[in-house]
Amino acid sequence: NTYGWDPSPNGDQEGGMLGVLYGTHRVTPHINGRYVSTSGNSQYLNVLYAVCEGGQTGIDSISDVEINDNPAAYYSSVELVTRLGTNDQAVIPYFNDTILDTPVGARLSTSHVTRQTMGNTAQGLGVGIYLPYGLYYANDNGGLTAQSVTYQVEYKKSEDPDWSIWGTYTVTAAQNSAIREYRRIDNLDPGQYDLRVVLTSALPTGSRYRNDTYWEYLEEIIYDDFTYPGVALLAVNALATDELSNSTPRVTCLGSRLTVPVWTGSAYENKPATNPAWAAYDIVHNDEYGGAVPYSRIIYQKFLEWADWCDEKGYTCNIYFDTMKNLRRALDTICTLGRGNVLQIGSKFTCIYDGDVLPADSFLFSMGNINRNSFGEEWLPMDDRANQIEVVYYDAELNYKKQPVVVEQDGFDDLGVDVSPRQVDLVGCTDRTMAIKHGKFLLNCNRYITLTASWEADVDAIHCLPGDIVRVAHDVPQWGYSGRVVLARANTVTLDREVTLEPDTTYGIQVQHYETDVLEELTVEAVAATKTTSELILTSSWENTPPPLSNYSFGEVGRVSKLFRITRIAKAQDMKRRITAVEHVADVYNDSVAVPAISNASSLTVLAGLNVTEIFRKSPLG
Repeated sequence: NTYGWDPSPNGDQEGGMLGVLYGTHRVTPHINGRYVSTSGNSQYLNVLYAVCEGGQTGIDSISDVEINDNPAAYYSSVELVTRLGTNDQAVIPYFNDTILDTPVGARLSTSHVTRQTMGNTAQGLGVGIYLPYGLYYANDNGGLTAQSVTYQVEYKKSEDPDWSIWGTYTVTAAQNSAIREYRRIDNLDPGQYDLRVVLTSALPTGSRYRNDTYWEYLEEIIYDDFTYPGVALLAVNALATDELSNSTPRVTCLGSRLTVPVWTGSAYENKPATNPAWAAYDIVHNDEYGGAVPYSRIIYQKFLEWADWCDEKGYTCNIYFDTMKNLRRALDTICTLGRGNVLQIGSKFTCIYDGDVLPADSFLFSMGNINRNSFGEEWLPMDDRANQIEVVYYDAELNYKKQPVVVEQDGFDDLGVDVSPRQVDLVGCTDRTMAIKHGKFLLNCNRYITLTASWEADVDAIHCLPGDIVRVAHDVPQWGYSGRVVLARANTVTLDREVTLEPDTTYGIQVQHYETDVLEELTVEAVAATKTTSELILTSSWENTPPPLSNYSFGEVGRVSKLFRITRIAKAQDMKRRITAVEHVADVYNDSVAVPAISNASSLTVLAGLNVTEIFRKSPLG
């Protein structure tokens, strides 16, 4: 109901989902209860909305209520009451009892009209009587003469044979406007009841008489004082007027939940719910609407790193889940906003993110630990790649309305190619700049990511996870020359193969200490003439002398190895693992854009709540 081009009514189906909110968003809440009350000739609509889950401590605010897309303040005699979803919240007014309305709409006569309550626990009953045309006799003087209508209400438990008289009531009036009456009986034994209403005498007929009398609705009442702990609530009490009547209006509100509780190692701390990392943490950990994973199985430090990176990049999350999703789909929706993912490693849960920050020690795969004949490359096709991305987001500055923004590849107008568009629905994004950055990132991926590689490895693969950035060296594509160290001393290293050094070229060597996985990179001493050797002299000493059999790669500085990001690790034969990765290109992460300001060229005063209808009429000449 919340996400869509066209306004949708508030859901009222039984078994509907209770929404979950992170950040701030305009929501279309679910209807929890609804009934009509009558006071004199005035009729009030009372609707209780379940805004969202309150979490452990309730949400922060419910504000900016709109009725039929206009501020509630524009309507007279509308009262709003909220509860923020705490576990000890008070009973909300107008709904301290549960009242179920059943429409009747039967015209009364001297024959009984009978109805039965839907439930079997009613403790009170209500009857609404309606005279839509008023009650009068049009006399010869052009005035109105008073008339009377007398009706009797009876009730009984459904299983009882005998009826009890509730009361006999008379309506007397001389008016041509609608008349309403409401009768209520309380303190009944809980059960299912039958009611019947009848006129005690026939009404006079004729064109001058207006006395049509209807049984409008039946109410069954349960005394419960439900507080709905843990559910954020909005109650609307609205007087029926010419502006607001007939059907149940569409109600929306601005919900705000700014924090979620996160276990930091010694206690729970409130973290920003607008950060995709902490929202994902809450989805995994929460035991009411999430995965109910204990904090002891969640690696807090990894989520903290992801959260800090999201803060640095300005990636936020303002989302309202109002449709059923499994845990994986909910996490995918949140993680897209923070360009990350949540993974399970054994019994632990961790996270990764697709960022431009290189780890201090990248793992090295080379000819020394890649299994023979297992390495493969695949160049991704360039055909049909999108050069125009339409990102759909929900603009907070435009009252969270669904908005598209189109991002085109750099130099698109000068390329002279056909438009290849794609559309992305970025649910949870409420900022235009962030939407444009997301589109730029996707275009960068299309433009720069052209190569995937895969290989098999033994126990070395255990050190890696999907999302990790690793270094790859292999003879086939000549990404460096690699293998295993034979011997290393203070400022020399002996390789398991000969390599060729050319003059006027700077070479480097990367060595990964297999005992600590620390990667050390040093520069090789230059040569005056072409030299082929297996022993290299270094320009500086090792910080830690690598032991024999350490993994290495040698090559020109800047081309010693190639960076890849692991996308998949699967089982292979003989207890090995097959690793699939895509090339890591730093330019992919340059999503900075100059966002033009949207200016209003008109000097007209801003007007809210105006509806315009365009009408075409034919002239007499056609």
